[in-house]
Amino acid sequence: MKWEVTILMAVAASVISCSNNHDEVNVPVTDQAIAFTATVPKARSEVTTTATINNFKVWAFANGEHYMGENGVDVEKIGDKWSSDPVIYWPVDDSLNFFSISPTIKTATQNNPENPNIPDFINTGKTDLLYAVNMNESRTSTNVRNNQLVVNFRHALSQVNLKCARKRDDIKVVIHGLSLDGIKSIGSFNYPKETTEANISSDETRGTWSDLKYTESIPVYNDNAPVTLNSAQPEAVPNNTGYIFALPQPLEEAVKTADGYTGSCVKLLCEIYDESSSTKIWPAKSDTNYDESTGAGYIVFPLRTAVTSSWDTGRRYIYTLKIDVPEDGSGKIDFDITVDDYQNYDDAPDIL
Repeated sequence: MKWEVTILMAVAASVISCSNNHDEVNVPVTDQAIAFTATVPKARSEVTTTATINNFKVWAFANGEHYMGENGVDVEKIGDKWSSDPVIYWPVDDSLNFFSISPTIKTATQNNPENPNIPDFINTGKTDLLYAVNMNESRTSTNVRNNQLVVNFRHALSQVNLKCARKRDDIKVVIHGLSLDGIKSIGSFNYPKETTEANISSDETRGTWSDLKYTESIPVYNDNAPVTLNSAQPEAVPNNTGYIFALPQPLEEAVKTADGYTGSCVKLLCEIYDESSSTKIWPAKSDTNYDESTGAGYIVFPLRTAVTSSWDTGRRYIYTLKIDVPEDGSGKIDFDITVDDYQNYDDAPDIL
């Protein structure tokens, strides 16, 4: 079986200017008011982009102290304009350090100006978490254009794509469910201490995840309408988007135990038939991993390999699961892996 992993590093797009005006009811807006514009790395549809980002929360610090309070300021895009509530103003002499996240997370606060972070972020696989840093900014900085502070966001999570395909042309595969097991789902994100410019100059500007915990199963597909792979549809993405967002993390080796598998793995619940006769050829009730409720069996694909031992911040991984009848009934399939590197999302082939 062939296992394909494509890695993409998120690289920021060029600045897309918003309106030069900043509207607030009954508030005089001068050159001292801080207005914002935001950019996001280019990506495929459904992932947050410069065109689709609608809000973010920002904290600012001056001389190691909160400038806008521990709860920060909400910034929202209304039409083509970004509006902060409340309006904030540039200090006359001091510079500011800004730390931003999107979407707004109500539980996020910045209690430590020396080490801003996003504590105990709970990942469900559905949120494209973005972060941005602006260090030592004033209204005369190069990052202030048309009286707007350019906030350049980056993707804080890993995007994990899953596609299913038949390994042989003479089988029909009916997919009942798909999940990622042995995956950490809660962690704290530590902001980098450098401005997130359009180009990533070093790994230090990516930020880091720490205190990873709660190993859980993350469902990718679990529907009452099974997905069928056959001659008419030899491959498919078994959910609406084809991907989830995962915490960057080391991947643990999948190990078979008496009760199943431990470690980081994909669990695919499926049935396999001879396509020409529609005769079921796997699983039998006596096979390991047989599921009584569906008549299907679990096939396990390890996520950690000799090529891919971890998921990294802001990178995209594509797993193509080549499905065949397990030789020993255990659900384990041998596989080969290829890895391709890309500089940004635009360079990647459109395979989904």
